Amino acid sequence: AAPGRNAGRFSVPAPLLALAGALLTGLVLRLWGIHWGFPRVDLSPDELNVWNISARLRWSDLDTHFYNYSGLTFYLNFFAAQAARLFGVVLRPHTILLINRLWSVFFGTLTIAVAYAAARDLFEDARAGAWAAWGVALLPIHVWHSHFGTSDIGLAFWATVCFWLAVRAYRRPCLKRFLLGGLAVGIAVGVKFNGLLAAASLPVAALAAWREG
Repeated sequence: AAPGRNAGRFSVPAPLLALAGALLTGLVLRLWGIHWGFPRVDLSPDELNVWNISARLRWSDLDTHFYNYSGLTFYLNFFAAQAARLFGVVLRPHTILLINRLWSVFFGTLTIAVAYAAARDLFEDARAGAWAAWGVALLPIHVWHSHFGTSDIGLAFWATVCFWLAVRAYRRPCLKRFLLGGLAVGIAVGVKFNGLLAAASLPVAALAAWREG
């Protein structure tokens, strides 16, 4: 009789519930006060620099004319602003800054899920993933930087992706997994040149897998 009563029922594992809670909490914390400083756009020098470069891009000239670090962040900001314009959004200075900041919110929140996957696969325990997710969701410096329209949180996201893919390559080594890790490193470098440091996890994963047979 018991199987009949439970037919069609399902239960969500506690770690997944913890992940959902961490994602929701992390998103709320990163959106809280996202409009700080408006309508000014010059309260953070780093943010203003990114704003200036992104705002002066044009379809007729997609050269950033700035090469201190890579340009992926500038192009994401520009394309998102142009998409918003198509939907009738008036691109005032603080509106462009809000778009830039929302990319940080997006990547910052997504990092929570990647941290969950990385810790789960590394320790082979979903509970470890839940702890990692909440750690990133509540990490003060990560929450703080997620309020700035800069490239830092995007770089942190892709570095975390690199680490997760390295963990997966360590657990089940194959060319495809290492190539995916290399692709993630390339994107991290596209955000900032020091994203190349994320590549260190891949040879470490290969060496660990080799030593452990």
